[in-house]
Parts: sequence; structure tokens; C-alpha cells
Amino acid sequence: MFQEVLKQLQGSMEEESSEGAGSQELIERLKGEQFLSKIHSRSSREGDASACCAASPFSHPSREGHDGALDELEKERSLLLAELEKEEKEKDWYYAQLQNLTKRIDSLPLTENVRFKTLKTLCFEARQIRSAMEEQLGSCQEMERRAQVRRGEGGEGPGEERGGGEGPGEERGGRGGPGEERGGPR
Repeated sequence: MFQEVLKQLQGSMEEESSEGAGSQELIERLKGEQFLSKIHSRSSREGDASACCAASPFSHPSREGHDGALDELEKERSLLLAELEKEEKEKDWYYAQLQNLTKRIDSLPLTENVRFKTLKTLCFEARQIRSAMEEQLGSCQEMERRAQVRRGEGGEGPGEERGGGEGPGEERGGRGGPGEERGGPR
């Protein structure tokens, strides 16, 4: 059981790490493009400044608007890169937690004592579920009686056993009686 969970965790970690490598490459590529665009925008500004002044005074304001838009886009890009890096760090932290959990699961001894504790825990959980179910739906005898009434109202026919007033609960060897009060699933 533990090994199946471990294999599933490892499989999902491998899938996520391959996806993580792709996003890391994306971050590096975007950083490279950011660097190149900064160099390009600086050189184009210097080269265009002389051409802008020589051309006409009306083209200069639009160039400033264009440069402002480029600066704004550059800021937005850097914010997105920072956000991607933050997500990548968070993902790495979660992977580390999963790896630590995997190591802890691997270090668990597979002895009878561990199996007994696991079985005991499962039985306890089953009793809790059973008591919660009885609180919501009533005891097994009450559920059987309601089912019997529904079958009687549904017109299932005279072939159904209704003798003795006890119904199906008695026929099944006391299901819901003292046998189930021992605790735990069968």
C-alpha cells in the first residue's frame, strides 16, 4: 500500500519536474530576450535620436511615446519574470517536501508491528464512520425497517417475506446486532 502511494508520488514528481524544466528554460529564454531588447532599444534610441532631430519636429513626440510604451512593456516583462521565478521557487519547495515525505515513507519499517498499527487505525476509522452514519441514518435495524416499509409501499408483491414482523434483519444472522458492535469492518 505504501509502495503504491510512493510510486504514484514519484510518477507525479517526475512529470512535474519535466514541466518545471520547460518553465525554467522559458525563464532563461525570456531573460535573454530581455537583455537583447534592452541593448536593441538603447542602440535604436541613440541612432534614432539623430534621425529624429534631422527629420521633422512633429515626429519627435511620437517617438517619445513609443519609447515610453517600450519602457512600460519592459517593466511588465520584468514583473512577469519575477513572478515566474517566485512560482518556480515555490514549486521547488513543494518538490523538496514531497521528496522528504518519500524518504520518510521509505524509511518506515515493514514489520508486523507497523501492519498491526495500520490495521488498528483503519478499524478505528471504520468505527468512527459507522457511528457517524448511525447518527445520520439511524441503526441498521431502523434502516432495514425503513427499507421494508418502502418495499411494502412500492407494491413489490406478495412474494416478499414479511412474516413475524421482524423482516430481513433477523434473516441475515443479526446484522446490525451484537455481531457488529464488536467493532471494525468484517
